[in-house]
Amino acid sequence: GAMLAFEISKRLGAAGHTIGFLGNFNLPPHIKPRMRQLSRSVCLLHLAYFLGLIPESRAYELKGQLEDLPHEDALKFILGIADNNRMSDLGLDASKLENWGRIAYGLQSMARDYEPQGEVDGLDVFHAIPLREVAVSREDWMANHIGKWSDFCRTAPRFHAVAGAHYTMIGPDHVKGFANILKGAMEARGI
Repeated sequence: GAMLAFEISKRLGAAGHTIGFLGNFNLPPHIKPRMRQLSRSVCLLHLAYFLGLIPESRAYELKGQLEDLPHEDALKFILGIADNNRMSDLGLDASKLENWGRIAYGLQSMARDYEPQGEVDGLDVFHAIPLREVAVSREDWMANHIGKWSDFCRTAPRFHAVAGAHYTMIGPDHVKGFANILKGAMEARGI
């Protein structure tokens, strides 16, 4: 989403439109290396724990096992261990999870060769605890990943620390705090 929003904002700006607010939810500009690490089956596994169908710790245990599995087998495996109550809460069945997985992998695939170029006028970056596979700490995440957005903005980006992890920052436990920070950031931009 951050990649798409950045590219759309550049085009709108080039066409003479004013971009009042551009927000980024915890994604760095240089995402190609990470996207190239994830097979279709592992992408589905990540989606499963992002959605709360399996615990994050279980996903890390299973990554090596599912990495090279054919996608159909990985889907069956994940459905076999998924929290059925959570599936029901989300209105998911095998077909709907497969569709969502296809969309997630399609978005990921678009980013496999993406290199950001150009600049936008301004950007608000909401950063959370990073995935442990991409940074050892929040400080590392900021210095070596998220902070790189400075190279793509004509004015200094505004960084906002939010509670939670990459996939829980807008979840039930953190959404109220996130909404308050987002509202403040938008108000600061005159929105």
